[in-house]
Order: sequence, then C-alpha cells, then structure tokens
Amino acid sequence: AFITALCAEELAVDMTAHFKAHPVKRRMDNAIFDIKVFDDESSMEIIIRSMGTPYNPLDFEMNGETFAKAGVKLAQKIAEKIIYTNVYKMNIVSIVVSKNT
Repeated sequence: AFITALCAEELAVDMTAHFKAHPVKRRMDNAIFDIKVFDDESSMEIIIRSMGTPYNPLDFEMNGETFAKAGVKLAQKIAEKIIYTNVYKMNIVSIVVSKNT
C-alpha cells in the first residue's frame, strides 16, 4: 500500500505543479483533480482525473521545466504500468501497482 501511495503522490504533485503553472478552469467545488483507488487480490489501481487541456505527465524531456520529473520517473520504475488517456477534455492517468512488488 505504501508503494501505491508513493506513486499516486508523485503523479499528483506533478499534475498540481503543471496546473499551477498553466491555470485551468476549475470545477465548481474548486478541485483540480480527483483520485480513486481500487484494490483487488493481486494489484492496486489508482486513477487520477483532471479536466482541462491535454496534459500527459508521462510525455516529457528533462529540459529545465519549472517543476521536476524525478517523481514521475520513480513512479514509472515502481508501477507495473502507467497509462495516460484524454477523453472529452478529461486527463486520466491510471497507475497499476502489483502487490507482489
């Protein structure tokens, strides 16, 4: 569970930094994104959703951005898989962490 929380935190911090640097229209409850966690026998899945222009936290180059990508790289090494999709102005990041890790 700790590893899963670490992955969620790293991606959430990256998305927070991006949306702070590139403001988006917020939801009525003033949230930037929401996080859901699903648990089964062999893995845990975290889904982070945010409204706005497409932003793929996995598509980057280390090129002097105002926020670091070290946390995203760490999450990529820990997670079994991380998938980004953008559907109807919704950025969706799915992180799957094996319980056998």
